[in-house]
Amino acid sequence: MQTGVRKLPREASIVLACFFFVFVSVSCRRTSDIAGKYYDIDKSHESLELNPDGTFYRSLASGGGVTGTYVVNKNEITLKMRVQGTDMGSKGEILESDKGVRVTIMEPNAFGSREVARSFFRPSAAEEARGRKAAEAALDKVIAPLNLMPSPEYPLAGFWRKNCADAFGLAISTAVDKRYTVSFCGPGGCSELRKTAIINDHDFRFIEKDSIEMNGASGFMRWVRCR
Repeated sequence: MQTGVRKLPREASIVLACFFFVFVSVSCRRTSDIAGKYYDIDKSHESLELNPDGTFYRSLASGGGVTGTYVVNKNEITLKMRVQGTDMGSKGEILESDKGVRVTIMEPNAFGSREVARSFFRPSAAEEARGRKAAEAALDKVIAPLNLMPSPEYPLAGFWRKNCADAFGLAISTAVDKRYTVSFCGPGGCSELRKTAIINDHDFRFIEKDSIEMNGASGFMRWVRCR
């Protein structure tokens, strides 16, 4: 009489292995799997930041925000927070797709007792790359008519950004009489800020060849020439 475990056919083993992988992936989702910054689909200036350590920060349109902790169970998420001395909780769901991750939270309504669904989205790496490529292509079309080529007479001409990965920045183009036209440009177009020689302009500081600072509403801000 034979004893022991009967060996499963290869096909059945593959099916069971796949089922086990899917089950573990869904039921044992970690907080680090969905950690990141999510932007409100309807109000892009509001966001929900889920940290890998299980804490979160919910920014508010009125300024500031709310902090708390969150727990993930399969495709469900629970946020816990303390607002004005009262413990509160919000439940929601997580939906993943090729384009990214959507988190929908049922939040208390400030104007009533009913809850309101708020959806936040974090694009996938591939979707972010596609978005950056499209924005850069649109920006190229916007600044193409501008003369941004530096020369001995106009050494500061060029496109300057806070970060070279940004799809917006300062277009410093040549004008006349050794003056420049300084415009803020993005994928949607340009807005002229001023015409200036820049040299001896107290609103500009020179850091190095490809780095300057310009004075604005928030004080001096550094810009680097990326092209």
